[in-house]
Amino acid sequence: MSSQRTDTPQDLPGPPARAVARLTMRFSPSKCRATAILALALTLATALSAAAPAHQMTLFSCHTPNGQPVGYDGWTISRTGQSRMSATNTCAENNAGTMGLELAASPYGYPNGAVIEWVFSAPSWATIAKYTIQVPDSFTYFSNAGIVGQALIQASDESDPVYDYRNLGGGSSGPVRVERTPSDAVEWIEVNASCDGEGGPCPANTRISRMDVASSALVLNDSTIPVVTGLAGGLLSGSTLSGTAEVSFTASDKGPGIYSAWLVLDGKSEPRVLLDSNNGWCVDLGQTTDGTRAFAHPIPCAESVSASLTLDTDQLAAGQHTLQLIVDDATGNQTIAYDGTITTSGAIGANGGAINGGHPHIANGSSPCAGEALEVAVNGRRTPPVVLYGKRVTVKGVLHCGTVPIRGARIDVATLGGPASAAVATSVQTGLDGSFSYTVPTGPDRTLQFSYTAFSDDPGPSASATAQILIAPRIRLRIGPHHTSNGHAIRWSGTIAGRPYPPQGVTLDVEVREGRHWRIFDQVVANGKGRFHYSYRFHATTQPTTYTFRVALPHTGSGAYPYTLGASNAVKVRVSP
Repeated sequence: MSSQRTDTPQDLPGPPARAVARLTMRFSPSKCRATAILALALTLATALSAAAPAHQMTLFSCHTPNGQPVGYDGWTISRTGQSRMSATNTCAENNAGTMGLELAASPYGYPNGAVIEWVFSAPSWATIAKYTIQVPDSFTYFSNAGIVGQALIQASDESDPVYDYRNLGGGSSGPVRVERTPSDAVEWIEVNASCDGEGGPCPANTRISRMDVASSALVLNDSTIPVVTGLAGGLLSGSTLSGTAEVSFTASDKGPGIYSAWLVLDGKSEPRVLLDSNNGWCVDLGQTTDGTRAFAHPIPCAESVSASLTLDTDQLAAGQHTLQLIVDDATGNQTIAYDGTITTSGAIGANGGAINGGHPHIANGSSPCAGEALEVAVNGRRTPPVVLYGKRVTVKGVLHCGTVPIRGARIDVATLGGPASAAVATSVQTGLDGSFSYTVPTGPDRTLQFSYTAFSDDPGPSASATAQILIAPRIRLRIGPHHTSNGHAIRWSGTIAGRPYPPQGVTLDVEVREGRHWRIFDQVVANGKGRFHYSYRFHATTQPTTYTFRVALPHTGSGAYPYTLGASNAVKVRVSP
């Protein structure tokens, strides 16, 4: 969305106060037996790298590396509306064809800023980790009067005039391969052909610009975790098994979809089973050099799958065996849906315990014991940091009984607060020293609960703790020109990276620095894709002055936008009378 303001920023209200981050811990004692200690040293740490999700996938568009046509799912066309603009798709041809853009010769010419573009916006659960775009050619018109065409490739983390690729009034460029690994989270990439006529409009009856893309390979970060419910079947009955037994379940994933499942028996993985090919979309195309699965669709696999796996228990020796059921999504993010033991050919109950009424009494990890207290430390800090969107957030802890660590225990992780789209339902396992680590999926503010249940037949957790995760959105601002005078306007544009966006958009305060404080003098609304535009015209500057501007989330919040307060980069503008 865009807006315009004509005024001089002065005598305006002061800046809002920033919110204070909090970390809340809640503990619940066992209701049926002595509790085990859960000492959680919860550390919320930021990493210097970009978003670090568990796994990634590659999205091929137009053609795969070996020339197979794959379409352009996920790319959309955006245009300013002028006639004689065209966006074409001839990707169906093997080893040929492109996603093309052109400002063709028009009897009306083109105004400065006329543009047509292909835009890829990452799905709400993803960011773009790296990308390769193959350009067979681009063309731009040039005039000595400063009237030029432009063809460019730009990502959401780049500010004018920094581009991956730019042909500015330079004729034909020939084949170019654009390959980049951004240092920050990227949410969209645009490829465009436009008129950049700073000296006036682009002329009539002249081809202004053309841009072609033969193929692209986008590596998407995915931090969603599969959720598994409805576990059932004879394999998990707790009785002594013989013959073939099965386990059934329903798996769902809010990211790229459910891919496969497999059993791990006594530490050895059984063959993976592709759960649903989704009419061929969910079949790995291969051809990557980094080991990621590759697909031709941003969401290749089914969101929810009901399935079952079978095991021939007659192939197992009599006695107890460890069993895990693991489900992963298209990017390889895994959930341990079941982690326990089975008994075959008449062996006694798990961990030597009797099977009471068909319900096994199985210890969760080693050495759960009686008479402990629950103690919590926060790595020397009681207040968690506010983490910038896309940076790594890690929760660390340790589980022990007195001075004895509990190893091999499952700690359940669930969401207590925050939007439904950011819900978490997974688990982590403690190591030999009782420690564990959990990387929080990229997303908004939320509260996570970590729970430990000592025995399988306990009615509830033996101990639990909660941690509040506070995330500030990443806001980028561009202003041009940087030098102007009274009677002229400056144009603002930018993005706010932090999904999900509310339907009504995200309201941002427009601010100017006065001394050591920021003062609000207007507001702008970022649209459903996180983009905003704004203009400001000066008319009352009496002497050369340098202003410093930024945009920020209002201190009262921005509607249903579930993020902690944050502000953009600051931009300076020099204004003359």
